[in-house]
Amino acid sequence: MRRRPGAKHQFEAREQALRSDLLALDARLREITASDPKRPLLASHPVYQYLARRSGMNLESIMWEPDAVPDTTQWAEFARVLERHPAQWMLWEGMPARETVERLRRLGVESVVFAPAGNRPRAGDFLDVMPDNAANLEPVYR
Repeated sequence: MRRRPGAKHQFEAREQALRSDLLALDARLREITASDPKRPLLASHPVYQYLARRSGMNLESIMWEPDAVPDTTQWAEFARVLERHPAQWMLWEGMPARETVERLRRLGVESVVFAPAGNRPRAGDFLDVMPDNAANLEPVYR
């Protein structure tokens, strides 16, 4: 604002609009997860720990990339994780490989994409991606 003092009111209005959008998103995610906050979930990456902490999710992360099919060692570790954390859903940054989805399904685990938007999305911005993520998350908590 120091560089554009004449635009102070525009900056403040945009900041307030952004704050309002982020609070609405936060409320929606909390509302979705509130139906069963103890439901065990898995995540393909630790980036979801922030979401879990803020939304009250019971989440455990593993380190799998969506475009790489896990090897035998990774599947064995996954089985151990599933024994202590019996999740029926796994969050992914992007759609995982079909082979991975099919094997997870045989283990009773469904896949859901929740794009963390750590980088600028191909189209739109963070607030364009997050409503889709919230919608993707709804079936997990039904």
